[in-house]
Amino acid sequence: MRIRKILLIVSPFVLILLMATPLYLQSSLSAPKTVAATPKEAIQTFLAAMQNQDADAMIGIVRDDDYVGDFAFQRTDYEQGFKSQQVSSLNILSEKQLDANTSEYLIEMVSPLQNPVCPQPPIPVKVIRDETSEDPSWKVWLQNWDLNCDPNSPQLGQLTFNPHSRGPRGFWEQAEHLFKTTLNIK
Repeated sequence: MRIRKILLIVSPFVLILLMATPLYLQSSLSAPKTVAATPKEAIQTFLAAMQNQDADAMIGIVRDDDYVGDFAFQRTDYEQGFKSQQVSSLNILSEKQLDANTSEYLIEMVSPLQNPVCPQPPIPVKVIRDETSEDPSWKVWLQNWDLNCDPNSPQLGQLTFNPHSRGPRGFWEQAEHLFKTTLNIK
């Protein structure tokens, strides 16, 4: 009698779980896959990942049709129940083909609220095609930046690597790992 009561209580949950599992597997297997087919897309995805500095932020790639610039990414922050969105557009200032698999880019951040006293410096990025991979795969390097907004500073707008400047605990380790990781987005 006791076992029958337990089975009556548990069976609806087991039934729901059994019904939901195939749907979950189907949706996860048929989810659209993003492939970085060009160096530009690799940079786009890489910079979007770099902007995700905290667990409360979600990054979404935004097509550049509706924004000024060559491409854009969108950051959405969720803090204390409030949702704020920030869209950053980027322009490719220069593109230099070093060889068949290596390209160098100079990227400029485009922001309508940019502080003229503290201009955002261009970001140098190098992208190398990984020939050992059958799928499109890119190695991406960029020099990280610590923007010093003091007008009296001689380093105004200079790109520097400073792991003690900003970002939550573990961010710079993650960033350094991203610098050295081959992007193989599937």
